[in-house]
Amino acid sequence: MPRRKQKPAPAPAARPVVAVAVGGACNNACVFCRRPDSPPLTVEEVVEAVRGFPGLPVVIGGPGEPLIHPQLDRLVHAARRAGAGSVVLVTNGRMLASGSVARRVAALKPDIVVVSLLASRRERHEAVTRTPTSFDQTVKGLGNLLALRGDGAPRIYLRLVPLDENRDQVAALLAFVRHERLDGLIVDDAAGPGCRGMAAGIEALRAEGHPVSSMEAFEQALRPERWAAACREGMAPVRVLPAERAVSLVLRSGCRNACLFCTTRIVQEERAALWPHDDVTAFHEDLRRARAGGARSLRIVAVEPVEHPQVDRLIAFAREEGYASVEAWTSARGLAEETRARTLKRAGLTAVDVPLMGASARTHDLVAGSRGAFDDTLRGLRCAVKAGLRCKVHFIVVRQNLDDLLGMARLVEKAGLGAPGSLLIPSPSSADLEPFKAFMPRYGEVMAALGRFPRRAAIGLLSRGLLNNIPACVILGASDGYGELLERFTPVRESWIRDGSLDEPGAALKLRKRCAKSEACDLAGICVGYHDHYERLFGPDEFMPVRKRTGRERKP
Repeated sequence: MPRRKQKPAPAPAARPVVAVAVGGACNNACVFCRRPDSPPLTVEEVVEAVRGFPGLPVVIGGPGEPLIHPQLDRLVHAARRAGAGSVVLVTNGRMLASGSVARRVAALKPDIVVVSLLASRRERHEAVTRTPTSFDQTVKGLGNLLALRGDGAPRIYLRLVPLDENRDQVAALLAFVRHERLDGLIVDDAAGPGCRGMAAGIEALRAEGHPVSSMEAFEQALRPERWAAACREGMAPVRVLPAERAVSLVLRSGCRNACLFCTTRIVQEERAALWPHDDVTAFHEDLRRARAGGARSLRIVAVEPVEHPQVDRLIAFAREEGYASVEAWTSARGLAEETRARTLKRAGLTAVDVPLMGASARTHDLVAGSRGAFDDTLRGLRCAVKAGLRCKVHFIVVRQNLDDLLGMARLVEKAGLGAPGSLLIPSPSSADLEPFKAFMPRYGEVMAALGRFPRRAAIGLLSRGLLNNIPACVILGASDGYGELLERFTPVRESWIRDGSLDEPGAALKLRKRCAKSEACDLAGICVGYHDHYERLFGPDEFMPVRKRTGRERKP
């Protein structure tokens, strides 16, 4: 009689994570483990377990050893694709003793790796695992994983399952955590039967500042910490914008472009994995909740939403729930066939916002990283207009297209689309600034390019967003004639400046600061400042205080 598969079920509602047991084999035989006789988990079962709980952390662990699972890579990617807020791997760590396995795990970019170390000495650890050599392999595996730590590396915790045999090991394992500079110690089920008051002791240590917690406290901290961080970074899948009565939704899909500045491309390279396709039903509950809260419009943004095979269902769902408008931010390449544009219009799409990155195929395709992108984008815009969609165009300003900005504006006007909706200078989305050096322009370079255009055209481009990107002193340094323009336009919101609030979604990406000389500047009150990364890329030499009466201060 064939064995019945034990499907992974989410933990009880009180538990703020989706716990996924991988099943299959394990290379330890721990005294506490009651491993069911079940085959390894399938990718489909992971998706089924996770998809109903978008945004929750997914903990991939036992019974079974995740690093032995034959499809671990696919399990992790499936969890992300199904909407996991973060991915936690719980492992005995023995397989990490192989350098190739440690590198493979690091390449998966889990948010947290939890390694079970059941005592600080070999004989006591192996009395629990009932497996010779397990202690040495786990310790070596930890060392291999620690050696791979760098930007974007997972946090690493130790896990202790308390038994009569090892309940006195908390202090010794805490010493190990400090010595190896791990992120903390988790005492699993410290409030469970047989632990005889350990929970109170763990809480007392935690109150004293020791990096230790129960598994329950660890899991409780996962969601709010990760979700708040995602919102600060502008990366939460669904963000509600109350002031605009709007919802911004990140729909992950494929993209035919490989733009120089693209967050997705850079993240894919860092993760060494393709961006997954989202299941659109994972967003239904969030959209219902936002609509009940008063949201009226939906913006579907990266990654190339109109090429997602289920986007029409998502659009139709939003309109059925009462959203008055649905806008897609898209390269428009997926709209280059009239039937596709008409299909999305019938589903309820009302508008598209399309980036233009050059006035010719040569420049646009260079920035887009894809031959044919320019022609497809223009064709897609024509099809969108014909289908009855409202069309807006914005410019992404990079070094490669500075001399094309005037031509881009004329191209948009000739196409009957009016002026560009905005001009955006991209900002880094990664701690590694190296990839951004190839395309990030200095503010002075942008102003120099505008200086080569007719004055009226330059003012028009400045007023379409560059005034909210470039500090006042750099603008006036290019021409004192821009002073009146600066006074008339409201700068970027004060909450985006470092001394303001970080509570609103996306604030960390938008966070700006003013230079050290700003206290001596008469325009400091309206200065937009600059992103943290800018000074690290280019230095502070462009920024000099402005005196309204005497003009721009000159360096001695």
